[in-house]
Amino acid sequence: MRRLNERLAKSLALASLPEPLHSQASAVVLKALHTAERFPGWPVVRLPYEAMRACGAGDALAGNVAAAAVLFYCAADITDDAQDGELAANPAWQGWDWRQAVNAGNAFVFLALAELMAQRVAAPVKARWATAYAHAGRRLTGGQALDLAGGNEALVRAEKSGASWAFLASVGPLYADLPVQPWRDFGQALGALYQLATDVHPYTTPFPHRDLAQGKPTLPLAHALALDPSLAGLWEQGELDPRAQAALRARVAATGAVMYAQMRVDILKDEATELAASLPPAAARRLQPLVDAVNVADDVAL
Repeated sequence: MRRLNERLAKSLALASLPEPLHSQASAVVLKALHTAERFPGWPVVRLPYEAMRACGAGDALAGNVAAAAVLFYCAADITDDAQDGELAANPAWQGWDWRQAVNAGNAFVFLALAELMAQRVAAPVKARWATAYAHAGRRLTGGQALDLAGGNEALVRAEKSGASWAFLASVGPLYADLPVQPWRDFGQALGALYQLATDVHPYTTPFPHRDLAQGKPTLPLAHALALDPSLAGLWEQGELDPRAQAALRARVAATGAVMYAQMRVDILKDEATELAASLPPAAARRLQPLVDAVNVADDVAL
């Protein structure tokens, strides 16, 4: 963690961002670091790090690439909160308007790329990384557009988390010039798995959650609405308070939607395990624990 903190601080210092952008970017990074501290196996860090190590990179280079991955995550995190109207709900963003948040997100897109290009690797490696980064960014923004338009949740999950995690898994083989598609397939599956587990989590714990308060159509609620359309009327008077969320959780569970969503998590977990096994043995040993860590009863911190 100390080295990750130092590398991210160095990236921000080298960027020479003007105020207030520097302070805003620092707040976004601090939130990401708090997540990394709370979840030592946070896959945003562990996935690229382990992929690089499995492909022969040293600890320092793998750590630097993981720092670039955190910057990429920061771009999506703050932009997503701004577009979903959730800035006010997050203490880290209070006092910002959506324009400042989106601008900070734009800055992180380039900070992440600059971090990758700053590494002491051969020019062809940088070219492969940059091409893959651009492809992931196109898919990620396309997925966000689908999300904002209320698109199919499975397609949104594949094009947002799946696309970005496919890139994070690919940095290692791109570095070593190995066949990359099996790694992308694994990252795609892992990202979809973590996103779905994150969506199911609020329906398996007794704590209030903004997804329930706002009626976000994640898989459990979308499936429940198909079975019990009357649920749609719960938000006619605005967001649900904690007591109303508890009642919603019970009604969604009664439709069988939570059990169905948990079954889907198990299926994705099996798929990710099979894809991990298709990788070189050293990579499988390093990456399988990321699959094993998924449990819908836990906050998996996307």
